[in-house]
Amino acid sequence: MGGHLRRLWRIPSQVIELWSFFTSVADAPLFRLERETISRRWLFQVVLLLILVAILARFFKGVLKDQLLPRLGLDLGNREAISTVVSGAGGTGFHYCSTSSGD
Repeated sequence: MGGHLRRLWRIPSQVIELWSFFTSVADAPLFRLERETISRRWLFQVVLLLILVAILARFFKGVLKDQLLPRLGLDLGNREAISTVVSGAGGTGFHYCSTSSGD
């Protein structure tokens, strides 16, 4: 039975070769911007982070506007303005922190 399980989890060499081909294509440099090398993987990560930031900013804006700020007795216009500014600043900060290289 042990041999059967080992054969079940064995990855065919064609799959490994295909995976290494895709990673080499994804990591191949397209061009450079100053010190940063831009590749397909880098572009994919940036797009994914932008989508994540947009979703999180929209979520926090809704929580602020509909859950937290009404407890302060603010009218809808002020709640909308405050939640827009705070969620935009938070989304920008999150995006900056997630893409900074630490330099």
